[in-house]
Amino acid sequence: MDVNGSPPSWFWSTLESARPSLRRLARVLENLSKGQLIEFGRVFRDAAEAIVPYWEGPLVDGIQFSEDDTEDLCHWIVGQGLETWQRAISERDLQFLAREAWQSRRTSTGRSTGWDDDLDPDSFLGSRSILGMASAVFEARFGESLFDALGD
Repeated sequence: MDVNGSPPSWFWSTLESARPSLRRLARVLENLSKGQLIEFGRVFRDAAEAIVPYWEGPLVDGIQFSEDDTEDLCHWIVGQGLETWQRAISERDLQFLAREAWQSRRTSTGRSTGWDDDLDPDSFLGSRSILGMASAVFEARFGESLFDALGD
């Protein structure tokens, strides 16, 4: 995060350069250095956590979001880009964005990502999210856990 508490422009540019293809994101992430990939994961995680505490998920149409659902929603918001992230940060009312996430493309796992689930069947199997992709690329390239590197 930069001095204003916003993710840096290189982070948003990285996402935009791949949107909406997880396959393209994998290729972009494979070209990052170890330090850059760790920083990408850190910025993604911090941007998602800045939206709302996961245990304070929104109530949408009578359904209270669980901590996991709220985390997924915050990851979806970051994945939509700077404008959506800024809207979530400034409004703090996630009901509208939650409805948008529900209406977006659904993956085979039932999780809404807003990104194309267009990976080769044998490539990064199970990595159907942005942070999951960063983790899979990190492990494939460096034989280590990105989440360990992030201190999670």
